[in-house]
Amino acid sequence: MPEISIIVPVYKVEKYLNKCVDSILAQTFTDFECILVDDGSPDSCGKICDEYAQKDSRVKVIHQENHGVNAARNSGLDMASGAWIVFVDGDDWIEGDLLEKALSADRHGADIVQWDFDVCYDENINEKKYLKHDGIKEGELKFSRNEPLAWWNGMCWMRMYSFEMLKKIGLRFPEDISNNGDTYFSYMALAAGRKVWCMADKLYHYRQRSGSIINNIRRKNIYTKTEVCRRIETDISKIGQLDRFYSTILQYKMEIKNWFIKHEPLDFNTWRNMFPEANWQAVRFYHGKKKIKYLMIILHMDMLVNKLVKIGK
Repeated sequence: MPEISIIVPVYKVEKYLNKCVDSILAQTFTDFECILVDDGSPDSCGKICDEYAQKDSRVKVIHQENHGVNAARNSGLDMASGAWIVFVDGDDWIEGDLLEKALSADRHGADIVQWDFDVCYDENINEKKYLKHDGIKEGELKFSRNEPLAWWNGMCWMRMYSFEMLKKIGLRFPEDISNNGDTYFSYMALAAGRKVWCMADKLYHYRQRSGSIINNIRRKNIYTKTEVCRRIETDISKIGQLDRFYSTILQYKMEIKNWFIKHEPLDFNTWRNMFPEANWQAVRFYHGKKKIKYLMIILHMDMLVNKLVKIGK
């Protein structure tokens, strides 16, 4: 059996797929299987996947009707046989020593290994560091004041997961929602993991394409986030980790509220009633105009908000 199973959901990424798979097959650590899940892609992705499988025995291919990225990742989990699971999106690519460096963390007894990444906008790469420290993190994963909207905590591709841990809690991607399934998966895994080994090495290259889901902030997406957050809170409670993870969930609720007020028409009553337990958290967390804005909304001073505070700034 391979040591690591790499699961790659593939849909409409013909332009980028070769670079993605080539970066996986060029790894310095070679005891892995690469599971390409062709999720009914209408372009030539399925053919490209089959060509890789013919050339390299480590590549396995699943062809299925289009059911979305969550279903594709679950199909990969069903086929996986490695001790560790890594997810790579079909339009991203990884450094050649990612697996080697991640697997070396096993000696520290970690259930999850986490690495840094950069964000690529077409040909422009954001060199910002998201993970600033190496080492073991035990207990609650917290947001820092400098990174309150840590969207990247919900990305499943920035970690390697113990497959035994995932199977112990029966963790899967929710197929009844179209997006934010990786947020559910990531938060549940982080809650279940006893130790997370963090590497400051920038090992993953995340491509953010124009028109991608994360760039299309719509009301549906925000309400999906709300449902996912409630499900995370319920299911983390079921595995007995709610007390340990409560403040992190509270931070996520605050993130959703901030996105709502930033991208939606000014519906203050909806904002106040959306996770009301996070209202005063927002006032404590933010500074300047944003702090004043939220305080005024909480105190029902709606008429004054537009006059005194520029919304979303």
